[in-house]
Amino acid sequence: SHTWQYGQDQTRNIYEMLTVMAPGLRMWLDVKELDSTGNLAKYVRDSDAFLLFLTTAYFRSKFCRQELAAAHKAKHKIVIVREADNYHGGGDLVRASRLEAEIAEAQAKGDVTQAELDAMRAVHDRVAAGDSYPWTRRDIFQEDVLTSIVQDVVEYMQKRIEARRSEAPSIHQSSSTLVQRFQKSQNEDAEAGLPRPCLCSGEAKPKVKVEGE
Repeated sequence: SHTWQYGQDQTRNIYEMLTVMAPGLRMWLDVKELDSTGNLAKYVRDSDAFLLFLTTAYFRSKFCRQELAAAHKAKHKIVIVREADNYHGGGDLVRASRLEAEIAEAQAKGDVTQAELDAMRAVHDRVAAGDSYPWTRRDIFQEDVLTSIVQDVVEYMQKRIEARRSEAPSIHQSSSTLVQRFQKSQNEDAEAGLPRPCLCSGEAKPKVKVEGE
């Protein structure tokens, strides 16, 4: 989820890099696959993880707030990637104090729901606690961040699979297979001494949501 003004180019890069780094994870990006803004909530519900690319004005966007609230309500894994450069709407502009000001601004306008407020406050609290990934425009740091994100999501999926395995084993067989494929490919690359994959393009069906306003 991102604002088009500041995050569209970088979320596309993230989408393309993750498609290569984690081919077992299905990803969705609005500029590639969105058919109607009316279906945004459905795409969020159908996802297991939600990637939030945080820049200034994120909380001012109606669509971003709706997406975030849907992910929060569904108790999905929410990965916060924070733009590090002031020039690109990040850095000091997405400090916890600035996010708090945007929340207050949304409340003052009276066009925000309680679910949206709860979700925004949850993001604010995580940023204040340092629970987010800083994003720079240098490739070497991007790969490190994305590797950590993939590991984070895979661990989350493993826990989710284990928690539900006894209820309906067959439902989670495909997800378990995806996790195993990713881990196997990472191990094989490490044994062969291969570098992590760089930017490339690709398409997949929705599972990890990388969405825009």
